[in-house]
Amino acid sequence: GIKDNQLYIRWLQLGAFSPVNWLHSNSNPFCGKEPWRYPRPYDEMAADILRLRHRMLPYIYTMNYQCHHDLVPVVVPVYYHYPMEPDSYRCRNEYFFGTELLVQPMVHPTDRETGYTSEYTWIPEGCWTDFYDGAVYQGGAHGICKVLSRPIDRQGILAKAGAVVPMAARQAGDNRIANPETLEVYVFPGGDNHYELFEDEGEGFAYEEGVCLRTAMDLSWSPDHAVFTIKPQGDLSVIPATRRYVLHFRGFRDVETVTASEGFTRQYDKDTRTLTLTLEGEQAGRELRVELGGSLTGDNQDLTERVFAFLDRVQGSVVLKNDVMTCFRNGASTEEIVSGLMGLELPESWRNVLMEMTVR
Repeated sequence: GIKDNQLYIRWLQLGAFSPVNWLHSNSNPFCGKEPWRYPRPYDEMAADILRLRHRMLPYIYTMNYQCHHDLVPVVVPVYYHYPMEPDSYRCRNEYFFGTELLVQPMVHPTDRETGYTSEYTWIPEGCWTDFYDGAVYQGGAHGICKVLSRPIDRQGILAKAGAVVPMAARQAGDNRIANPETLEVYVFPGGDNHYELFEDEGEGFAYEEGVCLRTAMDLSWSPDHAVFTIKPQGDLSVIPATRRYVLHFRGFRDVETVTASEGFTRQYDKDTRTLTLTLEGEQAGRELRVELGGSLTGDNQDLTERVFAFLDRVQGSVVLKNDVMTCFRNGASTEEIVSGLMGLELPESWRNVLMEMTVR
């Protein structure tokens, strides 16, 4: 093979969202896959990807239990769930990773000017939310074919409507795989959903005798009101005696009202459109209820600001950049903005990113 920094990152990203994360190597001294064998920023990207994989163990473990119990593979092609939709067969690299996430691997080199690469993707019906930045997409009644563009540090990963993705909190210097004391739960907008986290001792067959814990996580959804509940049931001995919850509502606005069954602190990250609630309780077996009120999801109101941030990083004509910004500042509607962009002689790589940002 060859050494290619971008290919290395894309391989790690694919592994992070696969049942088994194999880096592969051999006795050739130039085939090392350790992050420190690569220059910046690729070494830092590699470390972040591997840490994300480790944090996702609660989700992955649950999906593997589902595979064992219900004979549903961790990874399935999109057309398994949408066999009657012709477009679901067109994007052959696209797949579901567990019950909650849709993955579009990015398999082409990034563009020199934009730093993005693009892949043709079919987004199924309903509401889907970008796993990284919380952008919300609408698949319509029968799905929609769309070009997804991502920089080198991101894949095309979309969470289904109401998705719930539990993760372990990152602890610096700690690479244990035990059930976590602090559980971070990512909740995505768009619909009702039920998710059940499965935890046991991690080895042996005691779970067959009931030595396991099933934690129901439910989202009840409407555009201006959502209720999220957590209800553990089973043997609490398989998890730590105390458990803290950090809830990340990604793709949500900084909503007007938040109430919870226990004390909490809140913060909002505009870049990822994420409302984070850090709950103060510690009893492992307690039930939780959180209610959000107000306008829950955004309407792309910060589009102009995000477009400027993208263009500011692009390596290209500053005159053309200014023309693009004029389209966004003067356009009174999405249709006017799109019409203005179509009237410019934009490189395809620019157009792909700008159209995706504008038309969700």
